[in-house]
Amino acid sequence: MKRFLAAVLAYGLLITVCAYAEPVKTASAKPDAGVVTDVSPVSRTAAADTAITAKNTKGSGTKSSPGFRVKKLLIDSDTMTFDRDTSEAVFSGSVTAAASNVVIYSSKLVSKNYRDNAVATGNVRAIYREYGVNITCDRLVYSGGLSKVYAYDNVVARKFLPDGNTVNMYCEELVFNAADNTMDAVKSSKRVRVVMKDIVAFSDEVSYNDASRQMHFSGRPIIKKAKSLFLADNIWLNIDDKSINMKDNVWARFYYNDFQRTSMEVKVETDKNAASGKTLQ
Repeated sequence: MKRFLAAVLAYGLLITVCAYAEPVKTASAKPDAGVVTDVSPVSRTAAADTAITAKNTKGSGTKSSPGFRVKKLLIDSDTMTFDRDTSEAVFSGSVTAAASNVVIYSSKLVSKNYRDNAVATGNVRAIYREYGVNITCDRLVYSGGLSKVYAYDNVVARKFLPDGNTVNMYCEELVFNAADNTMDAVKSSKRVRVVMKDIVAFSDEVSYNDASRQMHFSGRPIIKKAKSLFLADNIWLNIDDKSINMKDNVWARFYYNDFQRTSMEVKVETDKNAASGKTLQ
C-alpha cells in the first residue's frame, strides 16, 4: 500500500512526517490511556528486535545517560485518518515511530501531537537502543517526547547486559523513564516476575535504577537463586555481580551446592538499627 505522506498534507495537519521533537515536562504522573481498539498484526518479529537491541548494547555497559532527547521522529504506516472534531491523527497498519535512539512498532498509533505523546496498541514493541531496553506489550502510552513510556497488559521488559545475560521482567503495568534510566513495575492481576540466568523472583513491586545497577523488590518478595531461597520485606539484587541484600523479616535457606558460589555474594541486613548487616558464611 502506498505510504500516505500526501494524505497528511491533504488533511492540513500541523504534523509533519519528519519533525523535530523536544522533550517536555508533563504535569500528570500517569496519562490517560484513552480507549483505543486494534487487532491488526504487525509484520516485524520480536527476534529481530532482540538482535538489534543486543547488538547496540553489547559491551557498552548501558550506564545512565545524562538525559534523553529525540531530535527527529519519523512516522510510517499503511493508512492514516484525521478526526477534525478531536484533532487526532490515527495511524494504522504496521506503524513505525522511529528516531535515532528509539523505535516503537505497533498496529495503531493515535495522537494529537505524536512528537510529544501518543497511544500505541496492538503488538507493541519499544526499543531503546542505547539503554539496552526492549519492551513488548498490548498497549503503550508515551509522553515527554518519548522520554517516558507506560506499558500495559502482557508486558515483557528486557534489559540486555554487557556480559551477554538478559534480565526479563514480566508484569501487567510498567513505567520506563528514559531520562533517569529507571523502570518500575507493579502488581495488577499478577505479581511481577523477574527471570535472570539462574535467578527467578516474584514481588508486588519491582524498581530498577541503572545508576546503581540495583533491582529493588518489595511487597512480599521471594527470590530463588539456583536451589537457594530468599525472603524479606525488602530485597535488593545487583544485576552485575548478582549479590543479594535483604532487610526486615529476613529468611534465607541455602543448599550446600549453592553455598560455595553464593556465600561471598549474599549480604543480609537483618535490622535497620543493626550495625551494617552480616554476610552469610
